[in-house]
Amino acid sequence: MLLLALELVARHIPMLRDGVLRLRLMWIATIALSAVVVVLTWQAMIGQSIVARAGAILVAGCAMLLGTIIAIFASVQAARAVESRVSQDRLDDAIDDEQMVLDAADLLPSGRALRERDSC
Repeated sequence: MLLLALELVARHIPMLRDGVLRLRLMWIATIALSAVVVVLTWQAMIGQSIVARAGAILVAGCAMLLGTIIAIFASVQAARAVESRVSQDRLDDAIDDEQMVLDAADLLPSGRALRERDSC
């Protein structure tokens, strides 16, 4: 269900179009769900009510929630960093391409006249 939701939301949120981020989020969800099953099983084995958590079960549940939030935040930040690097690389490539065009225009006899005309 989460994978389907991520695929649908990715159409509207550009960052989620990155397949690596969606894969990381799926892994985080899988691990978090497994941890919930482990904590609930542990709670049942010690005979504690599911609505009256206390002691180690409460601490484990809070640690699990905090770990999941940190993992999601770290994955999103990593995706943003990659997206930022890719955008900067594209910008650098565009600037390099423009400089090559200007350098090539200088080699042509009429290149300097074109350059002077464009700068006006």
